[in-house]
Parts: sequence; structure tokens; C-alpha cells
Amino acid sequence: MSNSVCSTHQIKNLEKQLDINENKFLRNFKSPSTRQFYFIARDTSIRQE
Repeated sequence: MSNSVCSTHQIKNLEKQLDINENKFLRNFKSPSTRQFYFIARDTSIRQE
């Protein structure tokens, strides 16, 4: 098994860490419009990949 293959456990931990980081990031936003802009930017970058 090569090192480039992530186990399901590792992937779950990464996803959990991403969720934690995203929640911290969103808590820094006070205005709803800024938060909305973040989601639009994120969705756009996901679609471009």
C-alpha cells in the first residue's frame, strides 16, 4: 500500500479538521453579507476544480 493512499480514518479526521477550521473562520464574520460572499466564493472555487 502506497503512502499516497489515505485511509478512511485519515480522511474522516481531515474532514473534521476542515469543519472546525471553517466554523472558526465563519465565527470571525460579523456581517451576514460577508458570510454570504464567503459561501459564494467557496462554491465558485469548488465548481472550478
